Amino acid sequence: MIQNRYRHSSHWIVAVIVSMWVAMGAARGQRLIWTHYTTGNSALPANDVRAVAVDAAGGMWFGTTQGVALLIDSRWYSFTTADSITGEQINDLLYEPDAEMWLATDNGITLMNLLPPDAPVVQASYRSDNTTLLSNRINTMALGLDGSRWFGTDSSITVLAGDHWITPANLRAVLKYDVVSISASPDSLVYCATEGGGVARLMRDGLDVITGASTIEMPWAPLPTDTIDVVLVDRSGGQWFGTRYGLLYHEGINSKSNWQFFTPANSLIPGRVQCLAEDVNGAIWVGTDAGVVIVYRRYTIDMKVITSADGLLNDDVRDIAQDVGGIMWLATAGGVSQLVLDISAVELHESPDRFDMVELQAYPSPFNSSTTVAFTVRMVTHARLVLYDVLGRQVRQLLDETVTPGRHSVLWPGDDSSGRPLASGVYMLQLQTERTVSSRKIIILK
Repeated sequence: MIQNRYRHSSHWIVAVIVSMWVAMGAARGQRLIWTHYTTGNSALPANDVRAVAVDAAGGMWFGTTQGVALLIDSRWYSFTTADSITGEQINDLLYEPDAEMWLATDNGITLMNLLPPDAPVVQASYRSDNTTLLSNRINTMALGLDGSRWFGTDSSITVLAGDHWITPANLRAVLKYDVVSISASPDSLVYCATEGGGVARLMRDGLDVITGASTIEMPWAPLPTDTIDVVLVDRSGGQWFGTRYGLLYHEGINSKSNWQFFTPANSLIPGRVQCLAEDVNGAIWVGTDAGVVIVYRRYTIDMKVITSADGLLNDDVRDIAQDVGGIMWLATAGGVSQLVLDISAVELHESPDRFDMVELQAYPSPFNSSTTVAFTVRMVTHARLVLYDVLGRQVRQLLDETVTPGRHSVLWPGDDSSGRPLASGVYMLQLQTERTVSSRKIIILK
């Protein structure tokens, strides 16, 4: 049981108010309202924050390299190994709807019960000596659609179904690398990202059987690397993969097609992708080692970058979560940043025309001989219009110049940079300006 070691005091509230910082987004007049938490104004055990999660009561949990902290109703609690958690370095947090919080550590798993009125208590600890876990280094966790809990370690995976621990021996050849990220999809597949083995798509079939559905890896899939740092399956079933070379998006089950690539060279992704989160409006938040990118999707894909220059506490972002009130929380290498977007910023989720780019179109599409690419900007900006193939290779640059506000169009005869006609297929049209990136698929049909 936990001793009465947690710390909470109203003086933190004063410190938080003093630390609030407001940044104005120059691009669209949007306002970013920041509140930052560090060891200096909170009960965070350390400023190196690796994970963030929210529980049903609105409590915010922060996993650090020296323990875990909870913020709820302006009260702070902190727990370390002295309070019976299995390890101080918290690699991941997983909330279960029956008022339980799971802590993944470098020394096993801790299950905390959130029902006690005074403070959460340790309910159970799981390690390789009392479960079928092959390793005590727990990198990541996820809930399956059937309520099973999935644990990724440096030695394959283990699944807890009810009270039954399953470590499938048949998957050790597939998951022989560190499993670093897990995400369940609406079709009951579970995506397990690894360091060196691509992504394994698995499924629980019955009480104690985990099947290897398929693997997404080179050379069978157009990945830039087989080390995938993070995977997220969004609510529509689309798969997002973060790597040291940028962000990938994939639709469907066929791993050879339907890919989109966002790299530092062809988009606003500033660095290595380390975490992914989907907000209530369907925007994807991409945490990198050089800031945050918000990917808005509706008619096109548009991006907004947020860095320390905009008020972020630290550009090395480790995890992102949205609380029950819609506020974003960013775990960084220097503490926690709480971000409130004002009304105009929230509207961006539903109204892409609030961006610098109002639209990016190609008509007709599909086309045979030629198509007109049109776009609209609201401000003077440098615009670069580029065409990529399904592997992310540039095949043609259609525009690279400064444009004035208004609508612009370019006639494209369907050729590459050498003037050769392109073969039938799907291509990615991308418009890059000084502040945003917008992408749209285009089809040549001959």
